[in-house]
Amino acid sequence: MGEEWRLKMGETALPEGAVDALVMDYLAREGYADAASAFAEEARQPPPHDSTHLEMRGSIIQHLNDGQCEAAAAKLNELDPELLDRNQSVAFALKLQNLIELVRGGDLAGSLEYAHEEVVPLCEKEPEYLEQLEQVMTLLAFPDKDSPVGHLLDEAERRRVASFVNRSIVTSLGDASDSKLVELFRLLESAQEKGSVQDPSIPHVTNLISAEPLVDMELGPVNRSRS
Repeated sequence: MGEEWRLKMGETALPEGAVDALVMDYLAREGYADAASAFAEEARQPPPHDSTHLEMRGSIIQHLNDGQCEAAAAKLNELDPELLDRNQSVAFALKLQNLIELVRGGDLAGSLEYAHEEVVPLCEKEPEYLEQLEQVMTLLAFPDKDSPVGHLLDEAERRRVASFVNRSIVTSLGDASDSKLVELFRLLESAQEKGSVQDPSIPHVTNLISAEPLVDMELGPVNRSRS
């Protein structure tokens, strides 16, 4: 079966431009405005259908990655004045991250005042937010990356919030939050899991970077994640 699979894969041809279209969809959906523009020109792909919207999302993402939450919120209001009212999760995420930035800057008094005036009222409306606020307030006592909540000060937390806000914007337009490329990877993973149960000799991809198929007759379906 494994050899048959290889032969069929060798005979399969992708439509011209299919991979470029997947890459363009990913760049546009993730808000990489400059990269999408450059890629469209190099790959001779049509530019994103709404370049202005993409550039504004890119600006919001960059502000959040730079820790400029209020600037991001202002740009978001410019893009969609009603989104923060419709989506309390986004409003809370922005305010909570702004509180983290105040703690990062060592502004104790400003952090307490901002938490009381801007974040606590949202927690009163949505009690499930309270635990997240408590974690951030712990940073006031332990403002160190080695503390139990130190991960909140990592650059990765800024990127996580930026990604969440971007997906929320995209979803508000009626589009899927994930790119077609991400959906394709999920489909690949699901298909490989099902295929390995039916026939362990079917090659499977364990490294999505190289996309090199691997056949290991000793691996059972449960251990397919081993590289």
